[in-house]
Amino acid sequence: MLKKELETIKKRIKEVVASLSSKEEIQTFIQKKHSNIQRLLDKLLTEINPNTFDELYEHCNNCCEIKGLKLTYQYLEKLIYYLETDHYPYLDKKEKASNKIILDTRKKIEQQYKQICSYYNQSQHDTKVVKLIIDSLSKIIETQLYHTVTYDELNYAIEFITKLLHLVKNKENLTFLITHLLLLNFNSFDFFDYYTDTIIKELEIQSSEIEQIKLLYKYLKSTNQKQLQIQSKLVQNLPSTKEQIVAWIEEEIHYLNQKRILESYQLAKPENQEVNDKILTGLSVPQLSYFFGLLIQSGIIQPPTQRAVFKFISNHFKTKMTNSISADSLNSKFYNVETTTKNAVREKIIELLNFTKL
Repeated sequence: MLKKELETIKKRIKEVVASLSSKEEIQTFIQKKHSNIQRLLDKLLTEINPNTFDELYEHCNNCCEIKGLKLTYQYLEKLIYYLETDHYPYLDKKEKASNKIILDTRKKIEQQYKQICSYYNQSQHDTKVVKLIIDSLSKIIETQLYHTVTYDELNYAIEFITKLLHLVKNKENLTFLITHLLLLNFNSFDFFDYYTDTIIKELEIQSSEIEQIKLLYKYLKSTNQKQLQIQSKLVQNLPSTKEQIVAWIEEEIHYLNQKRILESYQLAKPENQEVNDKILTGLSVPQLSYFFGLLIQSGIIQPPTQRAVFKFISNHFKTKMTNSISADSLNSKFYNVETTTKNAVREKIIELLNFTKL
């Protein structure tokens, strides 16, 4: 009876799909159908309450109720598998994949996984980067019954392990391996840390900041010119490996350039200009910038330009934290005022008002 009902539902799905006039309508219909079936499967799984895949699919001789639930589960799973095979392009790839697809994928990549593990266990590669690779593949190979694995994750695992095995057979060394992991969109935080650490170690042995900047630009050019071999990602909600690395390199270059500008500014100051000539303020740099902004808005001071105010503050004020206040820093804080800064300045203004009552 369940088999007949399954065929009837499949036939009905085909008819509905054939009657729809656009890909968007088909996609909405298939995804809704998939979601409904998956909810039923999850509910049945809670009722059956197995501990493992084997326990879920083993034949039940004693309990008729559990036997019926398992049979229903298996036929619903066949229905969702039909959607996965016949209407796969319309599925939401971020949704949970069926157990059958997960087990099929695990079986498909298991031998490749063992080959990769065997090679790396015998190789001289850094154990840290090897562990990153093995751990990422283990999520599929060692998936437990109640773990959620998406279609995107399965697709990535298949593409990744196929290309990685090719590298293994070519016996790529560690330098090439981490470069290839970037190209294979291995975008975990741990790999990002590992990759940037290798760059930092190179930066530390450079003779000057100029040489560091040159090295970073070399990495930036090289990374930008690389083409990803896999468009799907290991971690779906993070930017691609390439985007992460490029952003980090650009930030490092910006930091070093700004550091050099500030240092050159300090060196250019006249020797007879005493830091002690500056007025010490109890306000922080953000608070100082915001306070002078209020003076401008209220018309108490009327500078020719806002930049002139920032230069005045930079030349004549210091805080408890720094003797040198950057005009660029004041400018940045002027347009990006945090709530804590506003509250602190408001309290100081209230103190001033209270002094007028004396």
